[in-house]
Amino acid sequence: MAGEVGGKSLTRQAALLAIFLMSGMSAAGQADGSRHSVTVTFDYNFGFTPACSEMVTDHCVKQFNVYDISAGIEHRTRLFTIPADPTSKGIVKGITGTSPMLLFAPGKHLISVAAQTPSNQKSAPEACTAWIEIK
Repeated sequence: MAGEVGGKSLTRQAALLAIFLMSGMSAAGQADGSRHSVTVTFDYNFGFTPACSEMVTDHCVKQFNVYDISAGIEHRTRLFTIPADPTSKGIVKGITGTSPMLLFAPGKHLISVAAQTPSNQKSAPEACTAWIEIK
């Protein structure tokens, strides 16, 4: 679902999300999957919609949600969130977050990042994606 904040589409902003990295740290393996953590690194332009802060509490980016959308957008699974730094302004490069250890089935997974406002508006999760492979 694409949200609109201050007349600006969050979908346009999500297109600036750029680079994903996946680090697989195996723990106790299981026949149908094993535990891994996922690290995402991306760029974001807060010029359209600012980061939430003590002074800006509405029409702002509160956090970024990281999803596995392999089963489709309507069946997405939120893996973890990354809070928006309240001091962020303009284009911010290298925003990074790492999930806790999660159970992943082997194979390819489509990972996405979407911005979220305090009023629960979210950018389109399909606007910023990367494929990872779990072996």
